[in-house]
Amino acid sequence: MFIVFLINNKINNFFVNNLDSDNDLKSKHIDSFIDDYIFSIQQSEKLNFFLQERELNFIKKSMEKYLYSFTNKAKYPDYKSIVNELLKNTFIYTDIYSLVLEFIDIINKTKNYNIIQDNPIIYLLSNLFKKVLIPQPEYRVNSNQMSIIINFVINYIKNIENNFDDLNKIMREFYKNFNNILNKNNIQVENFYLKDFGFIDFNKLITLENINYIKKLNL
Repeated sequence: MFIVFLINNKINNFFVNNLDSDNDLKSKHIDSFIDDYIFSIQQSEKLNFFLQERELNFIKKSMEKYLYSFTNKAKYPDYKSIVNELLKNTFIYTDIYSLVLEFIDIINKTKNYNIIQDNPIIYLLSNLFKKVLIPQPEYRVNSNQMSIIINFVINYIKNIENNFDDLNKIMREFYKNFNNILNKNNIQVENFYLKDFGFIDFNKLITLENINYIKKLNL
């Protein structure tokens, strides 16, 4: 969306005719885009249902940190350099972003936000999908990474022995193996456990009740 803002945004008096022209992007231009973006989310029944107010505030702050970087004229001397950077991430996340919107549409139709917290599978998917919505690319997960994470978590839970007697030990082993999976797939562990947005509390996810529930599913 920020690419559209750069090249075709006459409403806010910012319109780039030539991508080779010098970067004259200022914080006030970015603020205008962010305000419009947040307002559009607030006006969207689907997104407003899926995201809480504190999460919208996080998105706004994340957008500021990411987009303000494009005012660095030494790193981004012209608009073409900005667009190239944006396109690189657009190509990576477009497919998974479309899937996120489909998922949000399904959740919205339930009219039951509590399902995100109550159903372990939806809880896992919801927070993984939220990571895709984070403006700063270093906190996102792509489609391949997401598939690996989902498969690992589900298979780990399904393979837990029925008569286990030490959940703490199971969780220690889980975090050890899961963090290795993150590292092997170029996901920074610290970034993945960001608590402000899309945080997955695996101690909440992997409980006796949820283990039994997931084992019964045909996944």
